[in-house]
Amino acid sequence: MEDLKENLFYSPSEQLLFYVAGYTENNYEVEKIKEMLDECVKEFELSIPKGVTNPIKTDVITISRRYKYMRYFWVKVEEKFVSKEAFVIGNDWTMSKWLQN
Repeated sequence: MEDLKENLFYSPSEQLLFYVAGYTENNYEVEKIKEMLDECVKEFELSIPKGVTNPIKTDVITISRRYKYMRYFWVKVEEKFVSKEAFVIGNDWTMSKWLQN
């Protein structure tokens, strides 16, 4: 997994906190994949403000010059609650644009 502090971003225009976990899927065993997802979610949850109950979502990036085939996680969070560790992308960017660039 990638370092959370270096791969934690916030999109103010969408109010999305997202984490690029890196290349995570190297297995065909369901139990191993579940363990990896649980580990990534636990790490991401450390950056989510207490009281946020929005569901955490995940996907694999398929189109990107920088992040292709890496897994990312995201959750909807108001900016005032976002950790200072998160890099705030500009309002002209969306999470999708950032990940695809």
